[in-house]
Amino acid sequence: MLDGLTFPEGMIYEDVFYNVQAFSKASTTVKISSVLVYYRKRAGSTTSIRTSTYSHLLLNLVNSVKDTIELFDHKNIVTAEVARFSLLTVLKGSKIKDRKDRHLFYRQCLKINDSFKPLFLKYNDSMVERLKFSFTYFCCFIGRVL
Repeated sequence: MLDGLTFPEGMIYEDVFYNVQAFSKASTTVKISSVLVYYRKRAGSTTSIRTSTYSHLLLNLVNSVKDTIELFDHKNIVTAEVARFSLLTVLKGSKIKDRKDRHLFYRQCLKINDSFKPLFLKYNDSMVERLKFSFTYFCCFIGRVL
């Protein structure tokens, strides 16, 4: 637990969960052009190797947004960003070398997106954003057979 935030046990990519929770509670945010954090990628770390566990990154984002969506003023922007991030995550799944593990990744991403779809449709009526989200589904279906 960190400042009232609880993390599911055994969570990987917990920074995504924390960041969404923190932004949902912030009264003001500021964007700066300077880089304040540098991530070091170690060989063999979860961020440097693509496996089916990479879908946990998307899962943490979706779950944290589901938990906090009511706290955001611009729900359409938040849901559009989740959809955009989902597409980027799904595209990166093509780098998973093991075919069975890649298929598992795409099945997991499809389930995660299915769980997010009602929220996305509720708060986002942009045709462009809906097309992007639909393209994510298409990529998941293709990824499961390639």
